[in-house]
Amino acid sequence: MGKFKAKRHGLRYDWRNNLPVAQSNHVQTYEYDEDTRVLTVSFTNGAMYSYNGVSQSDADTFARSGSKGTALWSVIIPRYGKGTLLVSGGNKRR
Repeated sequence: MGKFKAKRHGLRYDWRNNLPVAQSNHVQTYEYDEDTRVLTVSFTNGAMYSYNGVSQSDADTFARSGSKGTALWSVIIPRYGKGTLLVSGGNKRR
């Protein structure tokens, strides 16, 4: 399975959970699977969404963005929809 390579973009990485860590107020971690073209995003409130059919180019744009929230709302959601809720979030923030 081809996972997103965080190191090639110089991003922070949570090696324990094997996920890139977003430097964001709302996005906590994210993962892109190149084989299935699925971008999975977890939020600081505990919610997790998947976005299907995401191109490598759009996943790279999201990963390199200084604002993950802005990239999500300006690139991912307009092209791929609001995503599929995988885990419902509460009100917790880390």
